[in-house]
Formats: sequence, C-alpha cells, structure tokens
Amino acid sequence: MKKKTVPAILIHLDWIETIKCLSHEQIGAFIIAMLDYANTGKEPKFKDNSMQALFISFKKQIDRDRKSYEEKCKKNSESAKMRWTKEKDSDAYECMQTDANACINNKNKDNNKSKIYANH
Repeated sequence: MKKKTVPAILIHLDWIETIKCLSHEQIGAFIIAMLDYANTGKEPKFKDNSMQALFISFKKQIDRDRKSYEEKCKKNSESAKMRWTKEKDSDAYECMQTDANACINNKNKDNNKSKIYANH
C-alpha cells in the first residue's frame, strides 16, 4: 500500500543497541530498507529472518511516527484556517502591508522621523 510521502523519518536513539548487533553491511541494507519503506510504503523482504523480524518492529514505530506527523499537519492546517477565517472577519488586519518593499520604506521613513525629532 502506497502511503503519503513524508519529508523525513525519525531515527530513535533507543534503536542503537539493536542496530549494533548487525554487521556494517546489514546496517546499510537495513537503513536503505527503512528509507524505502518510509518513502514508498513498500516492505522489504530480507532473506535473513532476524533482519525481517527487526524490520517489522521498526516498521511499527515508523508508522506511528508517520501518523503523529500527519495528525500534527492536520491540526496545524485547521488552526491556520481558523486564524484566517477570524482575520477575514476582523478589521484589525486591514492596515497590514502586503508589499515587503512598502513595509521597508515605511520603516525607513519612521526611522528618519525619529532622527529628526531627536535633533530638535
């Protein structure tokens, strides 16, 4: 089953003792398999049953992390929508600059006014 791609996966520090039991070659294959799974949702088939069992346990954590990430994204999206809805209903944001250059020019004018008042 193809899952939505997330920008990263977490490598949990409590995995280190387990991963240290593998050879360097196995670690490389295992990390690539985890990244492929996180990116495509395709589960690897290891010839070594211990590697397959290890992947299954790590896969569960990757899935939990993905679910947590997706929930956080959904919550942030809903919060942003609520904020924009409130802002559209309010007059408070009508005075906000939409042009960055205009904003910078206004700040420079304000700074110049401060200098003039300071000189008097």
